[in-house]
Amino acid sequence: MKKRILSLILTVAMMLSVMTILPISVSAEENTFDISEYDTTEVFTISTATDLVNFQNAVSTSGKTFAGKTVELDADIDLQGVTWEGIGITSSKPFSGNFDGNGHTISNMSQTHSSKPDGKGGLFGFIRVPANSEVEIKDFTLT
Repeated sequence: MKKRILSLILTVAMMLSVMTILPISVSAEENTFDISEYDTTEVFTISTATDLVNFQNAVSTSGKTFAGKTVELDADIDLQGVTWEGIGITSSKPFSGNFDGNGHTISNMSQTHSSKPDGKGGLFGFIRVPANSEVEIKDFTLT
């Protein structure tokens, strides 16, 4: 009986020692920002830093202007460790929709202005107001 207990203790100790060597994987933030139905969606929700980066890429890379659409923050967003380029980084790919922060905060945004072609930086690079329309950016804090 003592051998079984000792064997069990040694087995558990060996398993624990192996577990401390193996890296523990941490899942990335879930991507909830989906533009697959861009043409039929009126309101887009941003809940994570990943969503905010995907929104940035939808405008700056894919050229989605979001004209006539609303983008809303659903949570505070921490951009610590995120390389931020800006939403609408060129005049040919601007943001033209409504951005509602819903009282949330975007924090720890960091940008290298020298990497910008025009030396400008910020949450939004270029904003274009469509004719007979308006762009609204409201109710959020940037720290």
